Amino acid sequence: MITPVHRSLLLIATAFLYADAVDVQYTDCGSTIPVGEVTVEPCPSLPCELPRGGKTKFGIQFQPDQDAGYLGQVEARTVVWGMAVPISLDSTQICGHVHPKCPLKPGQWYTYSRTIHINKSYSRMTVPLQWLLMDSNGNLMVCVEIQVEIV
Repeated sequence: MITPVHRSLLLIATAFLYADAVDVQYTDCGSTIPVGEVTVEPCPSLPCELPRGGKTKFGIQFQPDQDAGYLGQVEARTVVWGMAVPISLDSTQICGHVHPKCPLKPGQWYTYSRTIHINKSYSRMTVPLQWLLMDSNGNLMVCVEIQVEIV
C-alpha cells in the first residue's frame, strides 16, 4: 500500500529526475486514460529540435484505469506525408521503462521514460512524433503527438 509519505517521496524523486526536461504541449491522439505531463529533454525551444546523431529523452505521465499488468507494449512513430513510419526501439515493453515499476495498477500515476537515438540518416524536417502505450491485451491506453524538428 502506498502511503501519503511514499507518494510525496515519489513526486519529489520524479521532479528531480525531470528537472532538465521541458514539459511540452501535445495533442492527444486517442488516449483512453488520463495523461499528465509529456516531457522532452533536451528541448530548448518549440518545436523540440532533435539533433541527428544525438539522443533525446521522452517522458509521459499516465494513470491506468484498470489493471494493465506486466505485458504492456509501446510504439513510437512519425507521420511523414500521411504515412506512419515506425521508430525502432530496442524494447517494445513498457515495463523496464516505467516508474513506479510494473505491474501497472489502476489509479496509480506512472511515468514512462525512454531515450531514443536520432539516426544521422534521417532527413531534416518538422514532423509529428507519436507515442502509443498499450495494455497487456493490446488495447490503446495512451496516444500523444508532439511536433519535433529533426535538425
